[in-house]
Amino acid sequence: MHCVLCGSEWYVVPTKCSQCENTKEIGYYGLKNSHKAIRAEACPQCCCYLKILFRELDIDVDPVADDIATLDLDMLLTKEKGYINTGINFFML
Repeated sequence: MHCVLCGSEWYVVPTKCSQCENTKEIGYYGLKNSHKAIRAEACPQCCCYLKILFRELDIDVDPVADDIATLDLDMLLTKEKGYINTGINFFML
């Protein structure tokens, strides 16, 4: 995980919801014409999602800039799927 305020990064177990710690039926969403290294991990139990940036696919991904650059993914998950983004980017406020 990455804090946009202080730049700290820490490890969170993949395929586990960071909100409710659910490990069942975690979904991964992305857009066809979007960056392959950016996906959203969504939990059907608490209806929350976080964006995941895969540095092994693109070492130059930036947590702050690429979060803003993928607003279309946010729209898909919030408007169409009904999920809530738990990774608030304070630079967008």
